[in-house]
Amino acid sequence: MEPTPFDRGAMRQCFRMKKIAQIPNGASNHHFHRIDWEKCPNYVAKCYASKEGIPDTRNKTLCFEAVMLQYEASHWAGVYNKAKPSKTVDFIRCFVLELQDRPNGSNIFTVERFLSGNDVNGSEFIKYSNNAGLVNQNLQRQTPQVFSAYSFYASRGTRLVTDIQGLGDLYTDPQIHSIESRYGHGDLGPFGMALFFLSFHQTSYADAMGIPAFFLSRNELIYQQQLKNEHPTDASLSLQYPNQSRDGHGVKLSPSKNEALDFLSLLSCKNTSFDYLTTEWTAAADLHNKGRKPLIPDEVTKHNIGEVHYQLAVFHGSESVYRYRTSTDRQTYHPVHDLESCLFHLAHAASFRHVRACLILGRILSGTSTTLSKSLKAPIPTDLETAKVLLRRGMEPSNFPVAASLRCAIGCRLIQVLKSHEDIENDSMVAATIEEVLKIYQLFSAHEENVRVEMDGVDDNETLCFQRYQLKIQLADLRLGTGDINAAVNLLEDAANDANAIGKLQMGKELRQKVKDILALEG
Repeated sequence: MEPTPFDRGAMRQCFRMKKIAQIPNGASNHHFHRIDWEKCPNYVAKCYASKEGIPDTRNKTLCFEAVMLQYEASHWAGVYNKAKPSKTVDFIRCFVLELQDRPNGSNIFTVERFLSGNDVNGSEFIKYSNNAGLVNQNLQRQTPQVFSAYSFYASRGTRLVTDIQGLGDLYTDPQIHSIESRYGHGDLGPFGMALFFLSFHQTSYADAMGIPAFFLSRNELIYQQQLKNEHPTDASLSLQYPNQSRDGHGVKLSPSKNEALDFLSLLSCKNTSFDYLTTEWTAAADLHNKGRKPLIPDEVTKHNIGEVHYQLAVFHGSESVYRYRTSTDRQTYHPVHDLESCLFHLAHAASFRHVRACLILGRILSGTSTTLSKSLKAPIPTDLETAKVLLRRGMEPSNFPVAASLRCAIGCRLIQVLKSHEDIENDSMVAATIEEVLKIYQLFSAHEENVRVEMDGVDDNETLCFQRYQLKIQLADLRLGTGDINAAVNLLEDAANDANAIGKLQMGKELRQKVKDILALEG
């Protein structure tokens, strides 16, 4: 192994090395097995380094994780190859090497065969993409990106193999984004998946591999075109409509903003489905003839697709940098607060029953701002009926882990929306909702009276949660309105006890006095 690295990346540095084959114990012809160092195969050894470039000897675990990551990427390459693509892909094998007496440096490495500058077909070593969604736009290749997208849907949305690089379609040193962010610092989780789909082109080859279309807003499609230097156009704010178009993208532009907003409100309340039998796909015949099965998302995949859409909404809700072409000969960078793309992905996430998206859209449509993007409220008219549908959807029991605190936050917001209508029917709905939220509160420990929700784009101040005693007071008032005195008295007594338990002694005193007043009137 050479003492100094010949190259380094953001996290690791690379050393040239050779590996000589050992002579088998039972070999009789030692001359045949003797290989000199000049003819030994070339390898590359990679070790993790600190920011100063000094080898770090504390990363033995990271090396083993890197090897496991590459073998998992190889697994998804095998799954992809079983679908009979036009070009198969593979990952080079690697292993961990530990040197016992190497001075002045790291003694733990990941080792793999060295890929020279050209293969037998003349292909050069090329980096096709990275783990932050950037794609080599100078290449007209589809296989690397299609393989990455295929790995996402084949793994039910739990994995996405990216950072593709290598000779031809023999890849090395990939990165995997996982839904639980388990693969080290380079694993950006659902946000990394969102960045990938932001630059992914749904081509006819992707259709032929059975990959469902991941819908992007019109601004995002314009951004893709500008990166490819295709069809220069002005990036005016507008929305894309998904429909059953033959190209898989479903681009239909709205003639008016109100129509677009009405459409997104309708979309967010529906359940997204992927039905290849009722959708006209140009690649349907190719799928059938080559024996490929379309990757129709199941409930787990839909749940993870919803999370990716939500991460894109978070991305657009913050100030992001887009490169817009202002003329045919000049490109400039403009910071863009892409509110309509943010709303577009919130609506799609809600259509996949994403709980946080339901809460944020419910807040926006009920006239309340959100820290996801404080400017979102301004262009959106109030729609209380849609807000109630979305908030009710967010409270529904789920087959996936949902924080009880989040469901409480949604329930409390729904109570406020319902109370904005003063009629007997809404009173009964408010009472039922309060009872449901109180049941969810039972999942908390006795001392946890305040609900706190930690999530991207939503802070504690906007959850508008009531404390338990406040919910019981509201429910008691509703019971008094219906003449159920005994239930109201019991609720007020419980509320007084809850208030005293968290140190609100004056409130507890007032509630007990209210109970006495009610009993006196009834006496």
